[in-house]
Amino acid sequence: MINIDIGTELWASATGSAGSFTKLVSVTSVPATGTMPSKIAITALDDTANKYRKGRTELPDLEFSFPHNSANLALVVATEGATHYFLIIYEDGSGVYIKGESSVWVDSVGLDQMVVGKLGIIAEEIENKTTLEVTALKSGS
Repeated sequence: MINIDIGTELWASATGSAGSFTKLVSVTSVPATGTMPSKIAITALDDTANKYRKGRTELPDLEFSFPHNSANLALVVATEGATHYFLIIYEDGSGVYIKGESSVWVDSVGLDQMVVGKLGIIAEEIENKTTLEVTALKSGS
């Protein structure tokens, strides 16, 4: 099965323990959850081609969009101020686990546009999860 955007959800937990995750808000966009790692040049002067090794991976800043209303805002603001755990769940049940600190703001507002809330996360950890791993985090089993 190829994933599409329909059914993508954002869940959150204050503790990150299995069974403690609940759906946070419906999201209208989900960011990229990774980047290319840096590369380290290991070319010696007698090499005829440049050689590289994989370097460190930079964890991206994550910016989610959600429909702004007082109920959604209250849920999202509750994740600010301390490390929280987030779970992006895709249509097929696989997902991405995120540990980090969040910030919340309202995006610019224009004529005939939905007011969009933003949830930004500075990640400490980002891990891809299988369907079984996501199910365990959601249900505690």
